Amino acid sequence: AAGAFAMRMKFVKLYFASLVSMVHWDFGSWLHFIGFINQVVGVFDFDFIELNRVMLLKFAGDDSTWTFKEMECVEGYFGLIFRRLVMGRLKDEQFSGVEVWAALTTFTSDALQRLLLSGSRAQALQSAREDRRTL
Repeated sequence: AAGAFAMRMKFVKLYFASLVSMVHWDFGSWLHFIGFINQVVGVFDFDFIELNRVMLLKFAGDDSTWTFKEMECVEGYFGLIFRRLVMGRLKDEQFSGVEVWAALTTFTSDALQRLLLSGSRAQALQSAREDRRTL
């Protein structure tokens, strides 16, 4: 109920947008409008969308749609990544649980891309690009 009330108040603050031409908005009107747009955009989790696209590229194949089997592969992939982290680098750390939690909560599409494109893979892709240019 509080969320609905807050949304109603935001719309009440923006009543001018339907009554007054944008040409006649003052600084405060623009500030209210831009603040509202900022809050609406904040509803979407763009990091998750990017991570999902990278996972689609790796696991979903040429149809770019998820199947149950492909989702299970993603689950197994993340399991392997974080198992290796726990059993390898963080095995003997004093606060390994906190460090694993921090790694899980800050894992982004950039981190996944760095894992997928390791140094040797990046070098192989670069040499393939150079080969294509010479053709």
